[in-house]
Amino acid sequence: MILPETDEKGALALAEDICQRARQQHIFNHENVIHLTVSCGLTTYQQEQGVTPEIIFDKADKALYKAKQAGRDQVQVMPIEIMNLST
Repeated sequence: MILPETDEKGALALAEDICQRARQQHIFNHENVIHLTVSCGLTTYQQEQGVTPEIIFDKADKALYKAKQAGRDQVQVMPIEIMNLST
C-alpha cells in the first residue's frame, strides 16, 4: 500500500491492525479450519533526495522477507538510510 501523508507510526499501526484482523479470520473447508496470517514489510519515504521508487519498493520487500524469516504473522520495518542507499 502507498499511504500518502502517513508517518511510520501510522503506517505501522495500520499494518499491525491488518495482521490482527487477518488472524481473527477463519476459513472452513469441510473438517479443516484454515487460519490466516499476514506478514508486512514497511518503509517510509519523506521525499529524501535521491530516493527512487525502486529503492522504496526494495526496502519494503526486504522488510517483508525479514518478517517472513522472523516467523511470519508480523510487521517489520526497513528504514531508508540516506547515507547508504545500496543496502
